[in-house]
Amino acid sequence: MTDNRHSSPRYRALIQLLRTAEDLWNSSRIFFDRWEISPSQFNVLNLLYGTPEGMSQSDLSRLLIMHRSNATGLIDRLERRLLVRRESHPSDRRAYRVVITPAGADLLNQIYPHYFAAADRVWANLPDTAVTQLLDQLQELTAHAAAVAAAEAVTADPAPASIHPERARRVRHARLPPEPSDAPPTSPSDDPLRTSDL
Repeated sequence: MTDNRHSSPRYRALIQLLRTAEDLWNSSRIFFDRWEISPSQFNVLNLLYGTPEGMSQSDLSRLLIMHRSNATGLIDRLERRLLVRRESHPSDRRAYRVVITPAGADLLNQIYPHYFAAADRVWANLPDTAVTQLLDQLQELTAHAAAVAAAEAVTADPAPASIHPERARRVRHARLPPEPSDAPPTSPSDDPLRTSDL
């Protein structure tokens, strides 16, 4: 008997979604190369843009969905290029905030026109209504995926010996994301396009 699950539209759509994400990431690396930054470095600068008080490293790592140690490396590289700086926290001497420098803001202002033009080309002739519908569907898919991961983490048996300890830890600590806000963007860093990777 032939298993037709691999030919189902839902399975093929998931595979295509993963391929699209990978292609967008690879394209964004090529796109940002002319400014000698990575997509992740751009995302750090983008989150800090228009936030004069800066952000904590833990907030940055949370918003970037990456481990704090990886965020540290990104900030270190940007700081060496004088695009960000670390400032001591006014109420906690043990903490610091990451602030974009004028050079970092200037770099973003050079990038943004090309970035938004490239984003428009990616969408090509798709009407805004189709883009909005796709955005809604992707947000729903994200919520479903998070719910599935959380349910699996709760019901799964202890990780088998064949699973790497770090992977097992991530599975055990999976959590549902907070509910998305319906509030409109209030600053450039709130704009979903500006925090994407192309």
